[in-house]
Amino acid sequence: MSLIQSPKRRPDAPAPTPSPASPASSVVERPRTGPAALLGLLTAAGGPRYAAALLVDALGTGLLRPFLLLYGIGVLALDAGAAGLAMSAGMVAGLLVLPLTGRWIDLGARSLPAAATLLVRAAGSVTLLLADGVAGFTAAAVLLGVGSQSWPATHAAVVSTLTEGRTRDAALAAGRTLRNAGLGAGALLATLAVAGGTGTLQLLAGVTAAACLLAAGLVHSLRVSAPPAEAPQPSAATTAPAPGPVPGPRLRPHHRP
Repeated sequence: MSLIQSPKRRPDAPAPTPSPASPASSVVERPRTGPAALLGLLTAAGGPRYAAALLVDALGTGLLRPFLLLYGIGVLALDAGAAGLAMSAGMVAGLLVLPLTGRWIDLGARSLPAAATLLVRAAGSVTLLLADGVAGFTAAAVLLGVGSQSWPATHAAVVSTLTEGRTRDAALAAGRTLRNAGLGAGALLATLAVAGGTGTLQLLAGVTAAACLLAAGLVHSLRVSAPPAEAPQPSAATTAPAPGPVPGPRLRPHHRP
């Protein structure tokens, strides 16, 4: 016997008629896939302006290592050892600046640090155009290294401020996917520039500077900020006063006869 009984219907009561399904409930929206889904995730944080900056960062990151090496050897006539040492100095400088970038983000800045990284890269590309030796090439490598390695932290801060939950995780993953694709596209672009000769390499450096400058303006126009991060409050165990010395047993003085 069933424990749940349906209510009895009176004999003279009319049979219930099924309600027609509404058109909205019968239509199931399918999730977007492919390039449309990737574009939607890239624009989820800051819209098309920020997506354009992500594209500039991806191509610039892919261009960084092969283009710098080819520019130093082909345009400035440096040997491979000197060019590689200058590029290594740029990578180390980028790692040293990361704590300062993180501190800036902790103070509440979001779009301004991201725009600053692109401005530094634009300055590095201009320095590369003006370089005529090892010193200028090293300065350009340092600026480009600092801007390239500081971007992921600032990008994560912007996305985490404008999105949340699964959308935030998916947008960050989409940004990493675009950056990985930019590594291959940038390397291919640098290889094609070598076939064009010295003038093409210099033209590519100028285009990179202009693209980074434009992307910096687009990111800065977002005007995104956040409250400063609060310092962790000390626990009750650390705020309690330290106990004083425990008194020991009182001893009677001993006198020699």
